[in-house]
Amino acid sequence: MANKQRENKRVALRIQIEGANEVPIIYINYTFVSHTSDEFFLTFAQLHPPYLISPTKEDIDGLKSIPATVVSRIALTPSKFKELIDALQDNYNKYTKQKESAE
Repeated sequence: MANKQRENKRVALRIQIEGANEVPIIYINYTFVSHTSDEFFLTFAQLHPPYLISPTKEDIDGLKSIPATVVSRIALTPSKFKELIDALQDNYNKYTKQKESAE
């Protein structure tokens, strides 16, 4: 029997995003990143700082914490985390270039 080598061919498939318009966009003003040896975790939250009008020193000293509501947590493999970092950097570079050209 002849030894047949299997050819490894890569096929590029387009990813079709579905349902994005049905998912609400949620504003966040706090992000926390942590990791284990196998995964990275992104936690997105909304901070709710106290509204103090003309705070005294005692008011400020009395604050022990600022409440935050977690709205989403995401786990990523290290390779997907790196892809996310690269995509964020690329988009941020495009954003700043566009902002600079508009000024």
